[in-house]
Amino acid sequence: MSKKKAETKKGSTEKEPLTEKEITAKTDEFVIKKDDFILLDLTGRIKSSGKLMDVTDEEIARKEGVFDEKDIYQPRLVIVGKGWVIKGVDKVLDSL
Repeated sequence: MSKKKAETKKGSTEKEPLTEKEITAKTDEFVIKKDDFILLDLTGRIKSSGKLMDVTDEEIARKEGVFDEKDIYQPRLVIVGKGWVIKGVDKVLDSL
């Protein structure tokens, strides 16, 4: 990065996008473990068919043709390791 760009970045009041390294460093600050409460955005598909079985994102639901105006599309509260989601998801969450 040039000196001029570096000075602009430091003096700027606008937030610059994070670099991949900065994102990784921030992600490493958070470790998910059993009994943690988390908000989970998910798109669940059946592995063998690819059929959508669960989704928390309204845009994806609309694209997939499964949108239901009665559903609430938002992240779900989950307690890791307590069976609030299917076993496979719980296992992956506990290993993050």
